[in-house]
Formats: sequence, C-alpha cells, structure tokens
Amino acid sequence: TTLPYGNRANYYRDNKMYKEAIDDYNTTIAMKDNQPQAYNSRARLYFELAKGKDTLMMALRDYSKAIEYDPKDGEFRVNRGATYARLGDLQNAVTDMTEGIKLKPDHAVGYLNRSIMYHNLNRVDLALQDIESYLKLVPYNGDLWYEKGRALRMLNRPEEAIVAYSESLKYESKNKGLFYYERSKTYHGLNKINEAKADLQQAINIGFAGVEPAYRQQLGL
Repeated sequence: TTLPYGNRANYYRDNKMYKEAIDDYNTTIAMKDNQPQAYNSRARLYFELAKGKDTLMMALRDYSKAIEYDPKDGEFRVNRGATYARLGDLQNAVTDMTEGIKLKPDHAVGYLNRSIMYHNLNRVDLALQDIESYLKLVPYNGDLWYEKGRALRMLNRPEEAIVAYSESLKYESKNKGLFYYERSKTYHGLNKINEAKADLQQAINIGFAGVEPAYRQQLGL
C-alpha cells in the first residue's frame, strides 16, 4: 500500500524535511501512478521550494498530472493557476482559477488568488468581486477588508472604502498602522479633516513607518 509513504511524506513536508518528503512522494508515485493527491502534494512542495523557473515547471507538470487523473477537483486547478501566476502567465492563471472556482465554489483561496491576478491585469472591478466572495467565506480577515477598501478607493467609491477600512480595524493584523493611514487619506479626500487627523495620529502612535512627511505637515501633526 502507498498510504504510509504518502502520510510520512506529508509529515516530512510539514516539518521542513524536504528531501525526505520528495523521496517518499517519489516512492508513492512509483508504486502506483494514478494518484492525483500524491501529484498535488509533490507539486505543492516544489511550489514552496521554487526559487526559479525549473522547479516551478516541475510543480506545473505535477499539478497537470493531478488534474489529468482527477479533473473534477477544483483545488488542483487553483493550485496550477497559482503556479502559472508565478511563471508570469496571468491569462492561464485566471483560466485555471476560474475553472477551479466553478468546480469548488467555496474555495476561498481561489477567490483570493484570482483577485490578485485581476489587480495585476488592471481589472479592479473584478478583483473587488472576488474579494467580496472571499470575505463571505472568511469574514474575519482584516487584511482583506483593507484590500476591499483599497479597491473601492481605486474605483472612486471613497465612502464605501471608509466602511471597508473601518471593518479592517476590527480584526487583528500587524498592518493596523497602514489601515489607519489609508483611512486617514480617504477621509482627507472627502474633506473630513478632523477624522483624517485622528486616524493619522493613530497611525503615528502605532509606529507606522510609511507616513509621508508632506501629508503629516499638511495636517499639522
């Protein structure tokens, strides 16, 4: 049976014993080729380790094998899409992620990954839709509420951006200084100077390093 090798490979991978993990995945696949999960797992490892194109291509081949053996698993498609993205092939990335989401509509990571692709393709409207789909599934992610605010601001919807930034501040994140700062600038754009000042002061108090001196001076802080 291949199960013990697969389980041990996952254990090795989770404990960063990468060579041992790859050896066990190789053994699993050598024993029985038609194993989509084994190909997916080995591909994930190649993806995590990849520093250049060669290893990413190995991940891509393994994800393609996983899809060949189980074309109905949406996660495999989303994973291959992320590999295409790292290879700079955004169109194939979007195609795979879209297919993956169709097969697995509750796959939050699929929406998250595709939203990044749409941002890179300057389709902020579509990125926003994916961020909203993600937040329906994972509502407690402050960083994604911030990304929603950022997208709304790009789409010239500042009042809605304020609501999203305010939501982002309800949740734990190491980026809270940035959230206050961006909400401050959005308030400033709406000519709500007191609110802008209060948020800028909060960002400064937290120690946010990205405050522009000219903006600080403008608000007299």
